[in-house]
Amino acid sequence: MACCDLSSAFDLIVSFESVTDPKPAPEPYLVAAKGLGINANYCLAFEDTDVGARSALEAGMTVVQVPDLMPSDGRFAHFLAPDLIVGARRAGLVG
Repeated sequence: MACCDLSSAFDLIVSFESVTDPKPAPEPYLVAAKGLGINANYCLAFEDTDVGARSALEAGMTVVQVPDLMPSDGRFAHFLAPDLIVGARRAGLVG
């Protein structure tokens, strides 16, 4: 983030170094929810990989998966979508 000067655009950044048990464990998502003061069950996660989707699902979040480089059957997602806009629509974020 620092190389692109994007850190000021985020309230919280959770990285590999922020946790002791990284993805596919749910800890990264649980740390993010706690840091934002939000119950993980009220969070919506967008992920591109099965590893990330599994992590978010095990944290108790609703998961939208938009596969990028690796195809997926969506087994760890509530919604499998071809792109972010379709995923946002399926999750009820946009009409």
